[in-house]
Amino acid sequence: MYRKVLIAVAAFIISAAAVSAQEASKEKFKRYNRWMVGIELVKDNHDAIGPGVTAVYGRQFSELIFLGVGFGTDMTIHNPGQSRLEITDKNGNTTIKEYGPYYYFLFPVYADLQVNLSRRQSPFFAEFKAGVAVDTDLTRVRGTESYCTYEWAGGGVLLGSGVGKRFKLKNDDNIDIKIGVDCIIGPFYANIPISLGVRYGF
Repeated sequence: MYRKVLIAVAAFIISAAAVSAQEASKEKFKRYNRWMVGIELVKDNHDAIGPGVTAVYGRQFSELIFLGVGFGTDMTIHNPGQSRLEITDKNGNTTIKEYGPYYYFLFPVYADLQVNLSRRQSPFFAEFKAGVAVDTDLTRVRGTESYCTYEWAGGGVLLGSGVGKRFKLKNDDNIDIKIGVDCIIGPFYANIPISLGVRYGF
């Protein structure tokens, strides 16, 4: 009988310890808001390459799930040389204008979902985007007078995804290295930029 009592007490202690460990593990993580800011190198579908900056603000819901809102800008340079245009009017006067280079600025705004693929301190992660993007271009015109033109170049719905590696730092900060691809489709516009970036989360 004593043996049964000892076994019952031991089983109770073990079960209580297990429950308490589960509760401790649940209490170990607390949801919090965070920023992620970074720089990237972008290549668009015209084979132009340029820099970009990104920022994401959102909530870390668990050790695995982050959901936020992202925004930023990418700049690519098209036609790095200059194009020359000669215009002759009806009086025979010739005007020469030089165009270029063209600087394209992409402004995306999107919902950002990040999923850690493990609970390790430095996990791999996947990222998914859904939002909109606007593309504009800036160029300088040289002739009898010099001026800059700034025009809307396109834009549309943005869907994107990426993968990367997250390196844990102190105080729950981290450094991310990631590669991603976006698909931007709109009326008479399509762009599929590929990016390689580094991001700091705090």
